[in-house]
Amino acid sequence: MADRIFAGVLLIVTLAYGAIAFTAISAPFQYDPLGPESWPRILAVVAFLCGLGILFRPDVQGLGVAKPTWVRLVAMLVLLLAYAELYEPLGFIASTFLFAAVVSVMLGARVHHAAFFGVAAGGLGYLLCVVLLELNLPEPAILEMDWAQSDSVDDDAAPDAPADTTPADTTPADTTTETTTDEGGTD
Repeated sequence: MADRIFAGVLLIVTLAYGAIAFTAISAPFQYDPLGPESWPRILAVVAFLCGLGILFRPDVQGLGVAKPTWVRLVAMLVLLLAYAELYEPLGFIASTFLFAAVVSVMLGARVHHAAFFGVAAGGLGYLLCVVLLELNLPEPAILEMDWAQSDSVDDDAAPDAPADTTPADTTPADTTTETTTDEGGTD
C-alpha cells in the first residue's frame, strides 16, 4: 500500500513538473546541443513512467530498512551536497574525482581501485562533456584567484607605464553641434 501512495504522490508531482517543463521553460537561444528545455522534459517523462511502473506493479515485500542502509543513504546525501558545494571552487575534474572515489570506497572498493575510478570519472567525464557535448564546465576557482592575484601584482609592479595610451597622431572629433527647433529647422 505504501508503494501505491508513493506512486500517486510521485505522479502528481511529476505531472506538475511536466506541465512546467513543457509549457513554461523556454530559452531565447540554445547554448548546448540539447538545449536547456530538453533535460526537464526528459526527466518529467522518465519520472512519469517510473511512477506508473510503481503504481501498477508495487513491491510485495515490506519496507524494512536496516540501520546501516539508512547511514549509507544519509552519507550519500551529504556527499551529494558536498559535491554540489565543491563543484565551482574545485572545478569539475577535482570535485568529480573526490566524489567518485569516496562513493567507491563507501560501496566497498579498495582505495587504489577507488582512486583509479575517480581519475577515470573525472578525466573521461570532462572529455565527454567538453569535447563531445561542447558544454562549459567550471574551471577551479582556486586557480582563477591565483591568476587574478598575479595579474594585480604585475599591474602594481609597473607604475612607470604611460597613463594615456591613445596614439599621438589622432585628432579629437569635431565638437561643433547644431541645435534644432520644434519646427524641425536648425538654428
